[in-house]
Amino acid sequence: MALTTIALIPRLRAFAVAAAMLAVAGHDCQAQRIDLPVASGLRAPRPVSVDSIPVHSVTPRDTFLGPDKVKHFFMSAFIESAGFGGMQAIGVSRTTSIEAATAVTVAAGIGREIHDGITKHLFSFGDLTWDAIGTGAALLLISHTQR
Repeated sequence: MALTTIALIPRLRAFAVAAAMLAVAGHDCQAQRIDLPVASGLRAPRPVSVDSIPVHSVTPRDTFLGPDKVKHFFMSAFIESAGFGGMQAIGVSRTTSIEAATAVTVAAGIGREIHDGITKHLFSFGDLTWDAIGTGAALLLISHTQR
């Protein structure tokens, strides 16, 4: 009897993970009975409800040092530098160029996180932090360029 129960655990776990993945993907998953071959005398497993499976176990966690943070850093630094250079190229004063480039960079970072929050349900303050660090790094380099 113990051997049959142990043999069922991986199958139940696989079903639970599959049900959670379907629920996250937006499919309709109702509690269903799992019909697995069992030895005589054992009862069939109880229905598994998707509500009993925590969604956060399937959803990727956002970390402060994730691989996308480098992209946030460099993209913000690029937007800041390109914005500053573009403003300088058309004859705008240095101070106004820095202010305008910073405003555009901050707006782009916040806009991207709002978009991620709406579409992926993953608004990340870590991403905003790395956007700010990238913006600051570009400002530091810009401040040391020729006037």
